[in-house]
Amino acid sequence: MAEATYVKAVVIGIGFNVNTTAFPDPIKSGAASLASLTGKQFALAPIVQQFFASFETLYALYLSEGFKRIRPLWEKRALNLGKQIKVVSLGDAFSLVRHWGLMITASCN
Repeated sequence: MAEATYVKAVVIGIGFNVNTTAFPDPIKSGAASLASLTGKQFALAPIVQQFFASFETLYALYLSEGFKRIRPLWEKRALNLGKQIKVVSLGDAFSLVRHWGLMITASCN
């Protein structure tokens, strides 16, 4: 939700491919899950608990010290940083390019 001068709320979507072994055609070639990578099944609760424990710690750090403390952690794990990527969402394709700190999106359809 956004007003003219500020953002009131942000919704972040996060997906975990844990026990999935079959993926739809548009993402089949690039998608993976813990199960497809290891051949094992996983209990979901411990994975979600660990995620939220880590998220809560990092969010508290962000609130107290800002993004400057989070950014190096993010950049260390950002495999596509500085690269143009293509995101396919069940038939809809978008090109995302980072430009001067902004993410620019353009339809590839």
